[in-house]
Amino acid sequence: MNLGIDAREIENGVHTGIGRALSVFLDYFESQEDGNTGVLFSTCPIERPDSPRIQKVVAPPTRTIIWDQVTLPRLIRNATIDVLYSTYYKIPFTATCPCVSTLYDLTYLMFPLYRKKSALSIVFYKTFGRMLVKKASRIITSSVYSQKEIAAFYRRSAEKITVIPLGVPQSFSPAPKERVKELAKRIGLERDYILYTGNSKPHKNISGLIKSFKIVHDRFPDITLVLAGRADRHFDAITLEISNAGLDGSVTIINDISETDLPALYSGARLFGMPSLYEGFGYPPLEAMACGAPVVCSNATSLPEVVGEAVLLVDMRDPQAMANAMIQILESPDLARSLSKKGIRQAQMFSGDRYAKNVYDLLKVAAQE
Repeated sequence: MNLGIDAREIENGVHTGIGRALSVFLDYFESQEDGNTGVLFSTCPIERPDSPRIQKVVAPPTRTIIWDQVTLPRLIRNATIDVLYSTYYKIPFTATCPCVSTLYDLTYLMFPLYRKKSALSIVFYKTFGRMLVKKASRIITSSVYSQKEIAAFYRRSAEKITVIPLGVPQSFSPAPKERVKELAKRIGLERDYILYTGNSKPHKNISGLIKSFKIVHDRFPDITLVLAGRADRHFDAITLEISNAGLDGSVTIINDISETDLPALYSGARLFGMPSLYEGFGYPPLEAMACGAPVVCSNATSLPEVVGEAVLLVDMRDPQAMANAMIQILESPDLARSLSKKGIRQAQMFSGDRYAKNVYDLLKVAAQE
């Protein structure tokens, strides 16, 4: 089997949950010894070590829809691909091989703020989504919540939509204290901190986290909120909200934290806050749990399915509720230790190798169809 992979989600390093999931799969695929090969298609060089099993093909960027529907089908034909794996909400509709696509969620269709402000996006996701669901040999999603939502919205049988929960790389585990101290010194974290990692899109609800932290900060003035992740177009509004709350000196922003530093950053946190109002899965709280950080998590959409009973679940539409949960952890070392132990056990249920193997098995079946 010659496996084609749309690898644009890992261009310029791994920064998103989608990119991390693909990186986990590629690590597994490269470790196999079954004679199968793969080709990574991208618009710029992929920053991964060379592998005898994987060829890298770079085609210059054009408008996204042109690259998707003209360039990629040409690359597939030239490379003689047996099955294409797309990790995002798209496949080339004229592909000459079976296509497997991952649909993690329907954020742009279901989250109210996007429905109000992104009319063109809605048309795109509705129209291309229906075509994708019809064309794809298989669809992968990461939670039962998303499977039901996708099946209902696109009126397709849930049997065509395979749930494969994402896996946490082995590198996410409690870091040694020396490593945590070294990182804190290097990036200037001199105080205890509450951590958030991820982007600042509206559904991530960083605004709600800031409101909650303001309440916590009034009780614990020496604690810092750390926002770690790539700055995007929504970030100016976040920094303005921080200033308006009088928290300029108490919120630390870290752009583009490296993959190698993330486990130590999680491990050093007094707690991790997940304020999101919509998730198809929810990588960050799982990573935090794997590293031993106590977690306060929104009870929205797929998140309870992922975190189980190993966190404090709250309604993030109520900032006071999240603040109360965070204060509970900060005031009770016993509770923090208990959540840490439960979190590590829960995260161990989401093995990166198990996730990658399930995806790989599905791709091999699709290649024979």
